[in-house]
Amino acid sequence: MKHWFSSKASKGGNILDKLQKDIKSKFPQIQIPKNLNLDQLPKVNLKYIKDLADQVVKSFHQPSGSKPTPGQVASSGPMKFPYTFSAKLAQFPYKFYFQNNWVWRYYPIGIVACLPIFWCISKMGKTF
Repeated sequence: MKHWFSSKASKGGNILDKLQKDIKSKFPQIQIPKNLNLDQLPKVNLKYIKDLADQVVKSFHQPSGSKPTPGQVASSGPMKFPYTFSAKLAQFPYKFYFQNNWVWRYYPIGIVACLPIFWCISKMGKTF
């Protein structure tokens, strides 16, 4: 591919001619159509490559045919059916259970009341 690198003195059109000659010499079975007009090909320069790259990047950001309409914009509300563990934790009604379930209110009190008993049992088990 030494023809793709060109010095300032070489012309851009020469690259295509050299490439066409190389293809004919290396692959004689390939037939290049005679009505192929190489002048109609776009001029490949830095601006052309930059514009092409910008179009590719824009197509990745917003694929064609999937532009959201105002009714399709997703809200940041809770999921209708939380199927992941983190979604279930995020949607668990903690406030309701703390206010209306006696276990949540008395669990810390029970632990504080039972810790001295557990400590005594553990201490007695280590004396033997």
